[in-house]
Amino acid sequence: MTPVDAFIGKLGLKYEDLTQAERDVYLLWNQTLDSNQLTVELVRDYVRSIRDALEQELAVYKQETPHSWIGVLSLFIPFYGLIQKWYQDQNRIGIQSRLRNIVLLEAFLIGPVKARKAVEQAMTSMLNNRMKG
Repeated sequence: MTPVDAFIGKLGLKYEDLTQAERDVYLLWNQTLDSNQLTVELVRDYVRSIRDALEQELAVYKQETPHSWIGVLSLFIPFYGLIQKWYQDQNRIGIQSRLRNIVLLEAFLIGPVKARKAVEQAMTSMLNNRMKG
């Protein structure tokens, strides 16, 4: 039973009760829902892309140098420089924590794949040892 079937069932309707235009929309919705199935692989790829983007953002992140008038101003007004440094550090820490969370999520998603490979390798080595003996 598709979500569309459940929805029209809640309305007390059946597929046969729909008009031709409604049936066309019904079929289109079912095709759309079937084509956009969420899989572990899609989530894993999406998490990988987020991780790559965060790593790039963190790699490009650089300390502010006094090349602009605001940077020069921070040299003459230490309080402004301290506040600016604090905000930069907060931004960097935020990026690092997001990256850490994404890495943990990716490890959670990749864990079953690694476990399956480890079991396959163990079984292969057992069979190879058995054949030798």
